Amino acid sequence: MKSGIFKRFFRNASINFWRALTIVILCFTLYFIVRSAWSIIELRLEISDLEEQRDAYRAVIGQDSTMLERLKYDEYLEEFARERYYMQGKGEQVFVFEEEQK
Repeated sequence: MKSGIFKRFFRNASINFWRALTIVILCFTLYFIVRSAWSIIELRLEISDLEEQRDAYRAVIGQDSTMLERLKYDEYLEEFARERYYMQGKGEQVFVFEEEQK
């Protein structure tokens, strides 16, 4: 009778060992898959943020390029200096009106 109990115990112990090992391997596999997926999601979010910044910078570069082209002409240069820096010509007075912000 004792030999039958030991055989059944060791047979079940062997099965339980393989079951436990399978569970441990599955847990590690799932951990690494989830971690990799999370990294991919974070990287895609960062890429989309960087693409938005790139587009904003390109828009600013376009505006600046247009400004540089216009500043090559004396008429616009004078207009720009008067509007932006409140410069005046000889015998002129400059009045600055500021709008109230709401």
